[in-house]
Amino acid sequence: MDSNARVEQFISDTKSRLVGQRKRLPPGTLPFVTITSQSGAGGNILAKKLLEHIDHCDSDNPALKGWRIFDKSMCQQVLTREHLATSMNDLLDEKYHSQIAELVMGIFGDQGMQNAAYARLSRFLRTVASLGKVIILGHGGAMSTLGLAGGNHLRLVAPLSARVARMTPVLQLDEAHTLREIQQRDRDRRQLWKTHYQIDSADPEHYDLVCNTDRVSIDTIARMQLTLILEQLGERQAMPA
Repeated sequence: MDSNARVEQFISDTKSRLVGQRKRLPPGTLPFVTITSQSGAGGNILAKKLLEHIDHCDSDNPALKGWRIFDKSMCQQVLTREHLATSMNDLLDEKYHSQIAELVMGIFGDQGMQNAAYARLSRFLRTVASLGKVIILGHGGAMSTLGLAGGNHLRLVAPLSARVARMTPVLQLDEAHTLREIQQRDRDRRQLWKTHYQIDSADPEHYDLVCNTDRVSIDTIARMQLTLILEQLGERQAMPA
């Protein structure tokens, strides 16, 4: 399934989940996670591991059921296909749409069409996060969801040498080319935050948890993050073995 189809399926599944609910929870009530990562620090691996641990929680709490990942390739589709962003409009009431619009305007201001795509993406990600039970990978998810009560914002870092070793077989390049690719990706990501959000993505104050994946295993980080989610829900006893 290509990225466009995955976004369409994500939206369809989200709408189906909400159909028939007598009363929607206030936006930001359900937990969600954003993952910001240096290139090669393990963001994709962590998202999958965290989802696996959530799925194995020993609880009937609906807030621990039906979690999904919204990854970077899906974000790219929202950036380029406007209908994907607008198709979420009916999931929240009009009052909250105006709050989202105010948030987006506060981030982007009146800077013209160069920010239009990221404004759509930011609005989309905030809507997705407001409905909860999602792991958002990359593309300023932490900034787009600023102030939502259910947010858990995580950043992954690692020494450059460790990231090169991890990514060389993945990219199927030699170490020198992998190094250049990682450095370029890191520059692009930091520039994205500076250009569209006017902040430094490396600033730890933007996150609830910053972890070095060269010193702490992905599995341990996933469990730490899950602990935070369970504490939000009052479900600490549901931690999988």
